Amino acid sequence: MKYTVLGRSGISVSRISMGTHHLNDPADMDKHVQNFLYAYKKGNISVQGVQTR
Repeated sequence: MKYTVLGRSGISVSRISMGTHHLNDPADMDKHVQNFLYAYKKGNISVQGVQTR
């Protein structure tokens, strides 16, 4: 499995899960998508190893 560092946090997560196992309510997917996009736009996460900044 491949791992990547989660933004500037220094936390190593698998590219597959990105920590999504911590989502408390999967039914609230719209809110989770908003949070993901916010972090992506701020450069706090990378997609396929490409940093947003």
